[in-house]
Amino acid sequence: MYRIVLSLLLFTISVYLYSCKKENKNYNSRWTLVNAVPNSRDYSFSFAGEMIDSTLAYGLPLYEKTAPATTGIMEWKHNTIPFNDSSFMTDIPNGQDYTFIFYDSIGRQKTWLQKDDWKKSSDKKGYLRFFPLVIGSKLLNIRNDTNKTIIQSRAFGSFLATGSDFLEVDTFTTKLRLYENATLLDSLPNTTILAGHSYSIYAIGVLGQSGDKRPKMIIHQHE
Repeated sequence: MYRIVLSLLLFTISVYLYSCKKENKNYNSRWTLVNAVPNSRDYSFSFAGEMIDSTLAYGLPLYEKTAPATTGIMEWKHNTIPFNDSSFMTDIPNGQDYTFIFYDSIGRQKTWLQKDDWKKSSDKKGYLRFFPLVIGSKLLNIRNDTNKTIIQSRAFGSFLATGSDFLEVDTFTTKLRLYENATLLDSLPNTTILAGHSYSIYAIGVLGQSGDKRPKMIIHQHE
C-alpha cells in the first residue's frame, strides 16, 4: 500500500513539474532579424534550444518571428560556424520584443541586440527609428521630397553608443531620400507614416557600390 501511494505521489509531482516547465515556456516574445552583411546568407539564430531561423539572407529581414519567453542560451552562427561572441545566457521577459542585426562585411561581421520599446506618447504622431548600416558611410541623412531633413547626421553603427530610440514625427506621405552628405544614395517613393504606428528604416549596402551591394533603405511598419 505504501509503495502504491509513493508511486502515485511521484507521478503527480512529475506531471506537475512538466506542466510548470511548459507553462514557463511562453511563445510571447517577438523578434525582428536583419542580415545587413552584403553578399551573405545562411545566418542562423536560436534561443533556448529552438531554432528561430537558419537561412537569414542579406537584405531580407524577417519580422515577428516568435521565440520562447524564458531564460536560455541565445546563439547565432554563419554557415553553421559560431561567431567569437556567439552565445550567452539571458532572460527574455514575456511580451517583450527585440531586434537582432548582423552587420558589417563578411569576416568582420558584428551583431547588435536591440530591445524594442513600443511605448508612444501620442496617438497623433508617427514613430521612426533609423539603423545606419551602409559600410563606408560617415554621415547619413534622410530627407523628404521637399528636402526637409527627417533624420540627420547618423554615422555607421552609431546605435552602438546611443541605441536606436524612436523619433516622434508628424504623419506624412512622401518620398524618403537617403543621402551621404550631399550625395543621393537611394529613395523610397510614396512612403506613408501613420499616426500611432512605429517604423524602422534599415540603410544597408556598401558606399560606392552598385548592384546588390548598392546602398538602399528598407522600411517596415511594426504595428
